[in-house]
Amino acid sequence: MSRLRIATATGVHAVGTILPQLVGLAVLDATDYGHFSAIYLTYALGVSVVSSTVGDAWIVTARTGGELASWRDYATALGWVAAVCGVIVALVSVLTGLGTGVVLVAGGGAALMLYYDGARFHQGHRDRWGRVLTGDVMVVVGFALGWGAGHLADQHGLVSLLLAWTVAAAGGILGVVRPFVGTPARARRWMVHHQRAVRTLVADATMMNIGSIGTPYLLLVPMNLHQFGLYRAVSNVSAPARLVLSPLRPVIAGMTRTRLHSVPLVGAVLAAAGFFGTAAALALVWIELVPLPLGVISQIGPYAVPAGLYVAGNVIGEFFYMVVRFHTGRAALWSGRVVETLLAVVGPVLGWIVGGLSGAVWGYALATTAFGVVWMWIGLRGTRGR
Repeated sequence: MSRLRIATATGVHAVGTILPQLVGLAVLDATDYGHFSAIYLTYALGVSVVSSTVGDAWIVTARTGGELASWRDYATALGWVAAVCGVIVALVSVLTGLGTGVVLVAGGGAALMLYYDGARFHQGHRDRWGRVLTGDVMVVVGFALGWGAGHLADQHGLVSLLLAWTVAAAGGILGVVRPFVGTPARARRWMVHHQRAVRTLVADATMMNIGSIGTPYLLLVPMNLHQFGLYRAVSNVSAPARLVLSPLRPVIAGMTRTRLHSVPLVGAVLAAAGFFGTAAALALVWIELVPLPLGVISQIGPYAVPAGLYVAGNVIGEFFYMVVRFHTGRAALWSGRVVETLLAVVGPVLGWIVGGLSGAVWGYALATTAFGVVWMWIGLRGTRGR
């Protein structure tokens, strides 16, 4: 029963995670999707910050001889870190030119979703998967209710999407925990007690964030919001593939050396990459030709080939990154991250300089495919003979 709950919760959580991105692709025009992407990227940075300063720091400190902090201490640190990240999301929203009401919803929604993310991690580690599943279901239900409420209030597009995201986060929190936030002094004590783990984890996460989050921010400067929306839409075409890959994390973690090096496994990963990449490219062409009354996704048909290439490379990279993370040493993981970061920065930026938006998209696709192959090589080499 516990395994079924874990598997179900993982699947429902994956759906709740990609819902905002998929709905945004379907209903927002390129400019509004540019606004949403800037907001969501900042939220993604917040996820990394929360993980490094609260969730993972909680586990690492306990495993290195420290005391496993109580829920109230954990929740206090989580609440204040999430609130600070929410303020940063609001500031980014202001810089992209959004109005006061939308800024408040964006910042509040991000803070609530970050609190939910951290609370879910806590309950999962405590093996309270019934509560985790309840929270995950509440996120999906809350998103649907928030989306409907937005339309009833005659709020459409970006505003309705952000309202749905906020209601989803609030529902998830109420489903997974009894919320609590203590004083700032209590949060400071948390940081002092966990400072060694926090420093290590922040340094570790920074390498990944430079490429995955820093590069889009860098490109947001020369691009206008319309171009940025198109650029980010291409990357989010991989959402269905990520939905399939996410539940495989525990499976990959438990694989044996023989299984990792089997021809059927490698062949299956490459076949899946080819399938998802081809399906993504054909879907974009079809949406453009019909045409369907959709949002920004109907405008990226001209980038169908690099989008398909990106999706294929992403499938290979995500799978074998998890192999490296779970089955090799720290040196192999860091070498892969260095290569990935360099490619993730150089590819899109050089592409933009040479060929504008089209060059950036192609640079991103080629870089993703290249570091997908690198992760595969490191994964197979690093687990050989074990």
